[in-house]
Parts: sequence; C-alpha cells; structure tokens
Amino acid sequence: MIYKDKTNKDLYIVIQLTAKLLHDILYKKKTLTLSQVLDNSLPDIRPVLHSISYYVMRNLGWARTISKILIKKFPNSEFESLFLVSLCLIKSIFKNENSSNKDPIYNDYTIVDQSILAAKSYYKTFPYAGLLNAALRNFLRNMHKFNALVKNSLEAKFNYPEWWIKKIMYYYPNNWQKILSSANCISPLHLRINRRKTNINFIVKLFNENNIDIKVINDFSVLIKNSIPIYNLPGFNEGLWIVQDIKAQMAAKLLDIDDGMNILDACAAPGGKTTHLLEIANIQLTALDISKKRLIKLKENLERLNLYNKKNVHIICADACDLSNWWDGKYYDIILSDVPCSGSGVVRNHPDIRWMKKIDDINIIIETQRNIINTLWKTLKPGGKMLYSTCSIFPEEGELQILEFLRSHLDAKLLPSPGQILPIENLEGGNGFFYAILLKNK
Repeated sequence: MIYKDKTNKDLYIVIQLTAKLLHDILYKKKTLTLSQVLDNSLPDIRPVLHSISYYVMRNLGWARTISKILIKKFPNSEFESLFLVSLCLIKSIFKNENSSNKDPIYNDYTIVDQSILAAKSYYKTFPYAGLLNAALRNFLRNMHKFNALVKNSLEAKFNYPEWWIKKIMYYYPNNWQKILSSANCISPLHLRINRRKTNINFIVKLFNENNIDIKVINDFSVLIKNSIPIYNLPGFNEGLWIVQDIKAQMAAKLLDIDDGMNILDACAAPGGKTTHLLEIANIQLTALDISKKRLIKLKENLERLNLYNKKNVHIICADACDLSNWWDGKYYDIILSDVPCSGSGVVRNHPDIRWMKKIDDINIIIETQRNIINTLWKTLKPGGKMLYSTCSIFPEEGELQILEFLRSHLDAKLLPSPGQILPIENLEGGNGFFYAILLKNK
C-alpha cells in the first residue's frame, strides 16, 4: 500500500526524485542503498517518497515488461526511469486483493498530470512530455489488453529479473513461488532489546504507554506492528533497543561466548551483530570492516547502546584479506564472518537489491567470500569456532561455499548448524540467512 499525503501538492517532485533514484540503481548501479538515500531526504516528503520508491522497486518487473510494449525505443534512460515510475503508480490504482483498503491511492488523472509536470521540470525529459502523456493514456485506455499480453511473463508476475527467478526455480523447485512472493512483501520491524540496559517487561510497559502495538517474540525481541519511523519510537535515544531482523539475531546466540574471550567480528558494519556480542558477555572484540562510512554507523550504534569502550572494543577499517594491515598476531577464540553477499535473502528490507545485481556479479561475490574466510581461518586458534554467515538464499554463497571450504581445509569440522533459512514463513518470521559453525581441529 502506498502512503499518501493529505494533498497532491508536490507529488511531481516525489515522482521526479523516485525516477532519479531508479535511474541511479538501474544505470549507475550505485552501492548506496535505497534506504540510506531516503534517510537523507527532506523530512516533509520522506514518508511519501519512501512509500512510492519501495512500491516501484516491488513492481518494477511488471512495469519494465509493459513499458517495452508501449514504447519500442526510449529517447533516453532518464525518460525510461520516469515512465517506469509513472506506470507503477498507475498500477497502484488496481484493486489489491491483499489490502483491506480498496480505494485508489491516487486517481489516474492525478498520476498522469503530475508525471507530465515532473517531465517538464527536468531538461532531459522536458522534450518528451508529450510522448509520456500519450503512452500513459494509451495504457489507461487499454490496460486490460496490455496486462493480458504480459500475463505469461515471469518478470511481470514476480517482479524480479528473469535470471534471479530461474535461479530460485532451479534450487527450490517445490517452493520457489512462495519464496519469491514472500520476499516481495513489506518487511516486519523487529527490535532486539539491549539486555545491558533494560528487559522485556519494561519495554512492553513503555510501548503500551505510548500506544504502540507490539508482539513479544522472546525475552529479548519484539515485533512492531505500527508503521512508525524508528527514530520516533520510545527508547531509541536512550539505547534501549536496536533494529535487527529476528533471523539475524540468531548469529550471536549460535556461539558459546564467555567472558574474557578474544573475538573477531569481520565485515562488522553497521554493527547489529557486534552490539549483540557485546551485550552477551564481557569480551575483547575487534570490529573489522572495509567501509569507513559504515564503520561510522557501527560506532554510532555502539555509543547509542552504551557499549563502546576503547579498552575492549577495537574498530579497524581494513580489507579482511590483507592480514598485514590489521592483524596483530593474537589468535581469536571466535570469529563471526558475516561476509558480503548478494543480499538475496533480505529483499524485503532492500527491494532495490534485485535490480542492482547482475548474474555475473554472483561469481565475483563468491570469490570474495572464499578469499575472506580462507584468510580469517588463519587467525583462528585451534579449538576455536568460526560462524560463517550470509543474508543470501543462493546455495553458491551458502551450503556450496562451505562444502568447498571443508574440502580445502582438513582442519575444519562442520558443527550442527541452522544452514539455509528461507524467507517463507509468515510475515513476522524474518528474512533469509545462511549459518554454518566451523570448528578448527586442535
């Protein structure tokens, strides 16, 4: 469902900004995620920009398929992006059988009018405002015909790139449709309670007093049922909780962490798992990440949760594969290796991921993962454990990656582990992850 402001004022600006975001994702493959861009947008338009942008990403396959029928050749990529956004907004008029609200969010006249205004407000699309008007009105007149033409298109039906769909079909022949459909839903908001500061009873009381509907998942996790910006939730500034998917919360609990242990959190930013490790026990922790910007966010999270102490927390910006640049030679008791991945398990949270990735990217990602865990293994003491973690549902990044690692490391033993977790539970169930616990033989 699309959020609508009280008036249609400045809708064309939101359409224009959404088109720019889409253009950056499709043509510039910007690594800055959609959520990060939206966080930096103007507060007064952020809710509607967030809603429309995410809706576009979740319906882009349909729009791309329809657009190729309506316009054989786009005058430029900026026009194409604007046209795709406009088509998705028109799709929002259709009755949604999963929604209790059957009324259109914006009427067709408003969408066409504001889309044309957006075109006229940017020099690269201004000359083609007439083409945009004609194409949109053609679709509105004949939408049933056009929808019938694309009914057999996998990309139009499931709203993923075709290569992505075929990969899921190949690996999960019995439930591929459920995986694709559930991952294309709105993500649930889970909070992990900071056990160093509070407890579940206080959190329940705090949220009830503020009329916020929650569901208790366990003693340290709750699900927020209201649609509220996290910064407006009680306890944020006080560091009483942190946003973390319920399946991501499994990582720290899979390791037998005791006080005094020397632990490495590799690829640590933005710090969800880092903070969890520090909440569980009094440890020496090294948080390693290659991104300076993401480490700034990690430090902010540590400080907000009151978990940052220079004596026991060491934040290092370096390439995990370059040991000479960061490792002091002291072996780790435990390593959490949350390696870079395709993000195929967290499409709910980051619906732009599927459109940024190409099939050729997967092989590069797999090689990066292999280099990281091969290097980190050298820093683990005999008898120590490494938790290999990804937020992917592609087996090449999970089970197959670990099988290859075990073949090449005779001193490694796979312990009982969750393995592949698919995002096919009810919408409160969380995202897709892979976990493997590896023991280094003495």
